[in-house]
Amino acid sequence: MTITRISRRALGAAAAALALAAGVGPAVATGNAYRVAVGGNSATAAHPITATTTMSVGWASPTLTWGCTSATVRAPALATAQAGYPVTDILRFPTFDFRGCTFPGGAMATTTAGEWQFHADGPATSGAADVVEGHLDHLSLTWRNAVCSITVSGRAAASFDEATQQLVIEESGFTGNLKTSGVLGCLGQVRNGQPINLSMRLQLTSPGGAINISGS
Repeated sequence: MTITRISRRALGAAAAALALAAGVGPAVATGNAYRVAVGGNSATAAHPITATTTMSVGWASPTLTWGCTSATVRAPALATAQAGYPVTDILRFPTFDFRGCTFPGGAMATTTAGEWQFHADGPATSGAADVVEGHLDHLSLTWRNAVCSITVSGRAAASFDEATQQLVIEESGFTGNLKTSGVLGCLGQVRNGQPINLSMRLQLTSPGGAINISGS
């Protein structure tokens, strides 16, 4: 059977669509575009923010749990809430400093990489009390001690509470959005490719005022 030029194009487009659906190709951030105001001002601007945990940070693999006592945003002068429309990268964090991280076998030194970004995909109104669903993209961090090394990367389910100005990260159910790699040692309790859960609550503060997300 002869394949025409048109059918080749159609097959190529179908293959590309299947590749994207299967997660093949470069990773892209996912999220919807919103109108974002800081202190009631939705003019396009990046507003500085600070972020610190309000409780301990919990991590879990299918076989182990561990945690950190606290986390604060690294390089706070570079952490921002992006006002304007249309906005996809609503909150941007130049990663975090985790403190007091412990694992079976002792304390863990923790390093993070990249810029972590909050992208929303849930409904949002012009009111000031929405809980806007979304996810935190581009997570990457590594734990190390004498008996263990683990890297975790991916994204985590998150929501922004406008009333409290808190970003709640709650990746649960071992969905596979966060996965391990580069595992060395770890008492044989963590393996490469395992899904990871994360529970973390951040209090955000902006000198410009409260952050508000709306759908248009």
